[in-house]
Amino acid sequence: MPPDMPEPPPFDSIPPWEDDTGASAMPPSAPMPGLAEERMEAAPAASAPAEPPAPQRPAATPAQQQETARIAAELGWDGHWPTLAASLTSLRGVAHQMAFQSELVRCEALNGGNVCFHLRIPLETLLSSGSIEKLVAALSERFGKEIRVETEIGAVSDTANAVAEAQRAERQRKAEQKMKSDPFVVSMMREFGATIVPGSIQAL
Repeated sequence: MPPDMPEPPPFDSIPPWEDDTGASAMPPSAPMPGLAEERMEAAPAASAPAEPPAPQRPAATPAQQQETARIAAELGWDGHWPTLAASLTSLRGVAHQMAFQSELVRCEALNGGNVCFHLRIPLETLLSSGSIEKLVAALSERFGKEIRVETEIGAVSDTANAVAEAQRAERQRKAEQKMKSDPFVVSMMREFGATIVPGSIQAL
């Protein structure tokens, strides 16, 4: 036979939570002091509004493109802005990001043989921290003459950042293809039903 269970208390016993002689307790329905204030303080702050998308801008005219090609030849430069922007290794921080994410619209010849680079950038925040002045200094040192930089806000595509992203995507594609064609991996997939976890392959 199972051991005897203790007898329950008689029904007329007064529960301890109803005993007037016990310590008084706050009613369950009563709010905790300061709870409303704490909830108000814990409310998340409103996030800052995002910058609006960059507007579309017209491309350089054929005449401007010809002038840019002529100026680039005089500078001993091939005219490919993404490569030039990526080569300005002296730039750091916001100035580097501005060069990396900017697009060359055209080059303009100035008096005295100097040159103005007209650049298009996608975000106005890239113009902070004296980034234009730092880019001007880097370009002037690169070409050995005074360079000016004028900017406008607009959508960009032909940038050093876009080239780098395309190169990373191509390396990733080749890494995935190499893994999928590896004899050992192919054998494991065929014999044991193994699968490659999406996102697990990282290009070097």
